[in-house]
Amino acid sequence: MTIYFLFFFAVVILTISNMRPNLDVLNRNYSLLLSPSAFLFFICLVIFIGLRQEVGGDWGNYIYALQKASLMNVEQLIKFEGEPLFAVIKAYAVSFDCEYEAISCGLNRGGIQFLNTICAIFFSYGLMVFCKYQPRPWLAMCVAVPYLIIVVAMGYTRQAGAIGFVMLAFTAISHGKLFQYCIWILFAAAVHKTSLIMLPLVLFSIQKNKTLILILIVILSYLAYYFFFANALLIYFQNYIEAEYDAAGAFIRLTMNAIPAIIFLYWRNSFTLNNNVKNYWTGISILALMLFFLYFVSPSSVALDRIGLYLIPLQLFVMSRIPDIFGVNGERNPLMHYLIIIYCFFILTTWIFFSSHSRNWIPYESFIWLWSGIALA
Repeated sequence: MTIYFLFFFAVVILTISNMRPNLDVLNRNYSLLLSPSAFLFFICLVIFIGLRQEVGGDWGNYIYALQKASLMNVEQLIKFEGEPLFAVIKAYAVSFDCEYEAISCGLNRGGIQFLNTICAIFFSYGLMVFCKYQPRPWLAMCVAVPYLIIVVAMGYTRQAGAIGFVMLAFTAISHGKLFQYCIWILFAAAVHKTSLIMLPLVLFSIQKNKTLILILIVILSYLAYYFFFANALLIYFQNYIEAEYDAAGAFIRLTMNAIPAIIFLYWRNSFTLNNNVKNYWTGISILALMLFFLYFVSPSSVALDRIGLYLIPLQLFVMSRIPDIFGVNGERNPLMHYLIIIYCFFILTTWIFFSSHSRNWIPYESFIWLWSGIALA
């Protein structure tokens, strides 16, 4: 578990070293390029997440999924999965010379590492671009480390890849790029179909021609549903709703989204955002609260939990602005930074020491270390 704390404190140091905000960040020219330092951190993230070995609660499930995928061609995978981009990635992953007899998959020739790394690239790039356009990028990254990076990105491989595209969509709509928002959400749905639910939220950011755009979104959603997701979504409905499954920790995760949602809605006018961006994040906050309250009446918490994962960037968005909301606007406000860092440290330690599933993350091992004959606790 040591490496998780080392990673967290490395980001904390960067956070403390970069407290001065850029309040005009959303007016900066929209670009998907990363600075050299951000690109270096992006590479480190991809290695840390993508080349993990037997880390994460779904490791065995993905081994089994690759084993089944090895019996199908690309067309069959797309039809079976309903997610064309992920199906193509999986089809290429099984072309590696892997051994699937053992659930550990030991020192295979790279199939599952390829799958994890591609999804890690999607996730890490989306996260880096999203944080780039927050007033305090490293504070946003600090908020992301305990749960979004360590738990979600290293435990929900496929959905983490989709979340990366969703964060690119969040960034696009914050700059008024509505068409790009829709495209990124469709890319996300091509990795994990549940992200399609984020598409209608674009309506919160629209001031004019809402009826026409609503019609276009309905048509686009229907076409995507019909051609790619119809059968698969039926399976999800049967598994998540009819089976009345419950997700361990769903209440805590939904609460973690509800807290920044309440902060944003209550102090909405204190956020220096234009009306379109403010309305969009108002919609996201309302959805986060709806999921929280639905938890108490829904027959299945899994469906709520899966949707809630796409709203985790709300925590980064709000927390990176809290120093200006409760401190002096535009100043360093170190006290607020330290309080948020302590909050993040509390989340990390609580999850590591008290979560019933954290044992699947400990010890952290990397495929690189196994190649080199190194094992760390």
